[in-house]
Amino acid sequence: MAHLAGKFAGIVMVTVPDDNVDALIADLRPLEEQGLLEIAAEPSSPAMHDVAHTRLTLELVGLDRPGIVRDVSDVLARQMVNIEELETETVSAPMDGGEIFRAKAILSLPDAISIDYLTEALEDLAGQLMVDIELDTD
Repeated sequence: MAHLAGKFAGIVMVTVPDDNVDALIADLRPLEEQGLLEIAAEPSSPAMHDVAHTRLTLELVGLDRPGIVRDVSDVLARQMVNIEELETETVSAPMDGGEIFRAKAILSLPDAISIDYLTEALEDLAGQLMVDIELDTD
């Protein structure tokens, strides 16, 4: 998610059975015609339910700035991690009057991807963003 040309923009990847793709696109077409959505259908990949997954909880806290969710989402997507739930909030920082960003996400990590590898990628990102990220197995 990001601000582009002064507007909020986000990317959502939706996986549906091949039989439902055309119906979903038809249902979303009115939003595309209003300029609220751009549809980019891609060929199907192995269904998420056919792959074993580990559930994880991610918690992030740091000074708010544009692009935090986008940057975290990018790292997760590169690791084939699915974000099942995401809650975010900003609160006033008690000492300097700035804004603190908090996020909590429930993730689904394919068992083929190492938790240690994901943790390392998130730790690298945390250092770049100057935020604290905790990753726990449920």
